[in-house]
Amino acid sequence: MGMIGIPRITKLSLEQRAPRALVMQLILSALLLAAAPYAASMEPFQRIFIDGSYDAPHSQDPLFLAKAGLVAGGLLIPVVSVLLTVTSWRRWTTHPGPALLQSALLLLTFVVGWRNYPYWATGVYRAYSSSPPGCAG
Repeated sequence: MGMIGIPRITKLSLEQRAPRALVMQLILSALLLAAAPYAASMEPFQRIFIDGSYDAPHSQDPLFLAKAGLVAGGLLIPVVSVLLTVTSWRRWTTHPGPALLQSALLLLTFVVGWRNYPYWATGVYRAYSSSPPGCAG
């Protein structure tokens, strides 16, 4: 059994198979995953139990800037990941291995960053899972 003789695949060196966009996407995914425990540990703003999620004055939360930064980062990284994926697929002859890895990283950044970070950072996923603080339940 010999190697596949497709010139555009066999002529590529290892450095060309892992372009900068893929490395940047790996770093962004690692940042999302590294900050996920911190984002998931956020407590909900206590005023949502009084005013509701939409009417609470979230800017008065002492952790407002940290929560807003986590949400913004979680929403920005998937957008950057899409741009990196599209540009690398257009510029470079797509080898199946890095292309599949890049697709998996794109899916990971959307699931973790876009879907979960806003809920984790604001504490909404925990807000109604139990009784509010100070209530017997």
